[in-house]
Amino acid sequence: MKLFEHIDLFFGGNKSAFAKSMGVTPQQVTKWVNDDWIIVDGTLYSPRRDLTRGNMMERNKFLASIFCGAEYALAELKELNIQGPNANVIAQNARNTIESLAEYFKKENYNIYMVAYNNRAQQFELYSSQPVFELGVTYFHIFNPGSILFSYNNDMESENTFEVLIDPSRLVANRFDPYAFTILRQEIQQALSQ
Repeated sequence: MKLFEHIDLFFGGNKSAFAKSMGVTPQQVTKWVNDDWIIVDGTLYSPRRDLTRGNMMERNKFLASIFCGAEYALAELKELNIQGPNANVIAQNARNTIESLAEYFKKENYNIYMVAYNNRAQQFELYSSQPVFELGVTYFHIFNPGSILFSYNNDMESENTFEVLIDPSRLVANRFDPYAFTILRQEIQQALSQ
């Protein structure tokens, strides 16, 4: 039960009386009430995590890793000049994935950027003008691989903003071949439906 409900029920809504019984100041009780503290089996608890928010972030990071995998697949095909029917199918599956997940992230108020190494400045910089299918080129930078940044409401300081680094072991192009892509598409649909 919420702390304010407990105070209403057992102390007639009198926070000062509850504070006295707990050996704390009324201001402390007001803070607990405002912070949504709860009582479970006679023990007072402070909220630590919003489980819904945590699950949403976990899902977003999972979908972002797939988005980045599709970007990497396109970049890998281009960088290694891989051609042929199978390469065309992989590229199309990657593009379809990028389009659908870009739409999802747009609805979730995310902007997607490439972070790459600037030779002249000798530092990593944000490149905001890259076309959606070219973000993966950052992974093949000659000095240091870059990353893809998912900026929530375009706020780089937001706790919902995150970055996806390259993980070649998981994001290789063959995840988008016709057989593997069937499973990957199911994973995406399952994540989107949660």
